[in-house]
Amino acid sequence: MVFVHGSLSDMRVWSSQATLFATEYRAVTYSSRHYFPNEPVPEGVDIGHDVLVEDLARLLTRLDLAPAHLVGQSSGAFVSMLLAPHATNLIWFEALCSPSHRHCQFSDWMCHRIHSSS
Repeated sequence: MVFVHGSLSDMRVWSSQATLFATEYRAVTYSSRHYFPNEPVPEGVDIGHDVLVEDLARLLTRLDLAPAHLVGQSSGAFVSMLLAPHATNLIWFEALCSPSHRHCQFSDWMCHRIHSSS
């Protein structure tokens, strides 16, 4: 089970949940490349969702976590959602809390699915 944080937090936000789920699952929290405890992104460098999606895929692969249960919140949910159609072999299940739908230009179909299931 991999916990993916949103843009206003880092891996520490999931510590209670990871501790709870660790009794039944291999529970992993991580911080995206520009969040604590990682170095901040240098000024003028843009880290887009495509980079974060690739980072998540690499994490799942390199730590041999696939197929994983992904639990994402806000932009972390959005990154998890973006990964899903391209990496079905890496994901078993996704629990997505408030994916940031304001970024939904990637697929009108996916946005429709999100909004119609609410």
